[in-house]
Amino acid sequence: MNGRLSGEAVREQLDRFGPRVLAAARFFGDDLPDYYDVASGRWHLNGFWTEGFWPGLLWKLYTYSQDERLAEEARRTTRLVARMKAGMDDHDLGFLFLPSCGLGHEVTGNDAMLADALAAARRLARRYVPSSRFISAHGPLDGPRAGFAILDTVMNLRLLFWAVRRTGDARLAEIARE
Repeated sequence: MNGRLSGEAVREQLDRFGPRVLAAARFFGDDLPDYYDVASGRWHLNGFWTEGFWPGLLWKLYTYSQDERLAEEARRTTRLVARMKAGMDDHDLGFLFLPSCGLGHEVTGNDAMLADALAAARRLARRYVPSSRFISAHGPLDGPRAGFAILDTVMNLRLLFWAVRRTGDARLAEIARE
């Protein structure tokens, strides 16, 4: 065995994954999974920065399967992310809005999802500190953690680059490059 999965094996796994994901969606309901704690045996829901990954997984699985139930669940959970995180001011906006609203727009062409993702990109850009050329990580820009930068921010820059491709906004491009 060479450690690689054949295309057929991957398709078999994905085909089995769809029904399990739909069952998980029923279990989560209007909550968004954050992580599963093995020690306590429970899910942590509606946490902080990971909620965009759930609708992102749904969008990806829908693009593979074309199962409309997955698309509907992806739309529903994308709306949840957009509503729950609309006012969030943090560097993790890329993790939240690119896999949910951004990918949802790419798959469906839905302009509301585009608007939500672009609004998140603008909020992320407002966190840019020009004098130091970084994006402040957490909390209010005038709060006790102002000026706090972490490496994770780099992974959230994809949202800015994505927004630049949709808008041509030179300011967003400059911030993302800096």
